Order: sequence, then structure tokens, then C-alpha cells
Amino acid sequence: MRTTRFWSRGTAELSGILEQIADQKSLPARFCFFIDGLDEYDGHEAEIIHCLQKLVVSQNIKLCVSSRPWTAFVRAFDKSDRKLRVEDLTIDDMKKYVQNMLVENELFRNLSNVDSRCSNLIPQIAEKAHGVWLWVYLVVRDLLRDLNSDEGYTLLQHRLNEFPPELEKYFRDILRRIDPIYRKETAQIFQITVEAVRPVPVYALMFLDSEQQDPEYALRVDLRPVDDTAGHDTCMKWRNRLNNRCKDLFEVKVHTDSDTSGICFLRYKVDFLHRTMRDFLRDNYQTELREQTGAEFSALFSLCSMQFALVKSLPIPDFRSMSTLKR
Repeated sequence: MRTTRFWSRGTAELSGILEQIADQKSLPARFCFFIDGLDEYDGHEAEIIHCLQKLVVSQNIKLCVSSRPWTAFVRAFDKSDRKLRVEDLTIDDMKKYVQNMLVENELFRNLSNVDSRCSNLIPQIAEKAHGVWLWVYLVVRDLLRDLNSDEGYTLLQHRLNEFPPELEKYFRDILRRIDPIYRKETAQIFQITVEAVRPVPVYALMFLDSEQQDPEYALRVDLRPVDDTAGHDTCMKWRNRLNNRCKDLFEVKVHTDSDTSGICFLRYKVDFLHRTMRDFLRDNYQTELREQTGAEFSALFSLCSMQFALVKSLPIPDFRSMSTLKR
């Protein structure tokens, strides 16, 4: 199982090293530290702020830090004349994106002709996003769905007002809406895709049923080459199942890289809608996922079993031939 070492302000080794560097009057080198996500620090904000302020006193140290605009960080660093806000740099591009996505939609154009207030939605979306492109994408996607259901301006505005400003809350709301009957399998899929180094073939998910029946199925299953038609049908079936189980948090992409080797059912792969979702599940939602899957489930073991079963499913007519294996 993967293990990760997390540094914290209370770690004496790291704190001591940083303090020694900062206290040096003369150094043979200069240091520049890039620190992303101060708001993700696992501790009190005052601790990390104190550490950073002590470092910047040194003439040999420069810092480039980023954070969401939490009050503690704004108070500590807002007086600096060397700062920028991502949303100030991207807001015009976001407005163009929203404008293009909505104006190109015939239903939105028709609604705008009836109710001129619709044009107010475009700058509101860009301003509320605070520089987060995924937030814009998700809001626009939901508004387009409402338009396809013939909803009017009032509901669109309400949708925008109610959309969570933090993506984490949005993701938690989605996970809570998953049908309870799917939650265990959904949690398994999430854990598997978080652990996977590369996108997982959709076809591999069919082996989850086999694992429920026999955890050692991959060892016992016979070599069973899968033809293109059967493989394609299975991928299409599981693409629909993913929508029921994972509520649009995944997307199925067709890959044509060398890994697929021209094999049809390996081309369809499961990937997160955005890496933010993977990071959220990995960093903030592991306890909940383990509670739903049960302590006996191992995502790494499941991944290994899937890969072994996939090898046995390769559509090679003479796979059993020793002469083929020796090439």
C-alpha cells in the first residue's frame, strides 16, 4: 500500500533546518521556496504564517506562496505590493468562455430574447468562479441542462446562487446523492482510479463482479480472448453504469496510444472529469470511501487482479501457443 510522509510545522527536523537557514547572516547560496496551497495546511493558519514570516526576514530567502483568500492569509500578506490574484488575470477569458458556451446554445438565445436578464448571468459566473476554471465548467454544464429542460431565468439564477463556492462541497453533495445501492461499488471504483497511475480501461470494471464472488478469480479464470464486438458492448454497458454510480464525475475517453495495441476494448478508458476530483478523493475523502468499501477491500490488490484478468482476455488467437510467447 502506498505510504506518504507529510511534513508539518511540528516536525522538528524540518522546522530546525528552516530556522537555521533563516538565521544565517551570510550564505554561499540563495533560496527561493515555492509553496502551493497554504489553505491545505493541516494545522492552525497562525503556525504556517509565523514560519513564513520568519523566513522572509532573511535577505537570502525569497518565497512564492499561493492560497485561497482565507482571512488569516489575507491579513498576513495582503499588504505586500508583490501579489496577484488569479481571478484578475482570467476573468476576461472566463467571460468569453461563458459567452461562447451560452450564446451558441439556441435555447439560451431564445430565452434571452424573451428575458434580457439572462445576459446578467455571464459576468456573474465569471466573478463567482474566483479564477477556478473547473467551477465555471460545472456551472455552465448545469445551466445548459436546465435550459434543455425548458427552465426559465428565475431557476437559472437560483441555480447559480445555490452552486457551492467551494468545489469540495460540490463534490460532497454529488457523492451524497449517489443511490445507496451503488455506494459500495462506487467507492471501490473511486479508490481504484485514485490508486491507478494511468486511466483504467472501462472493460476492467466488469471484473469487480468477479472479485465479489471470488477474490482470487484472476488466478482461476481461464484464458478467454475477447473479440472486438463483445469488448465494445461491455465498454458501452459500463459507460452507462458509470453514469449511474458516479454522477458525471468520470468521463470515458477513447485512447489510441501504443498501450492499446489496436485492441478495441482497451481504447475506452475511465478518467476523472478533472484532476481536482482525484486530488479531493485522495486527500479529503479516503476515510469515507474505506467505510463504504469495508476494511477488507484493497484497491491495489483489485487493480493487480484486473490487470492479470485483462491479460487473459487479450484477443490473440494463438495466445496459448508457446511459439507466440517466445517471440
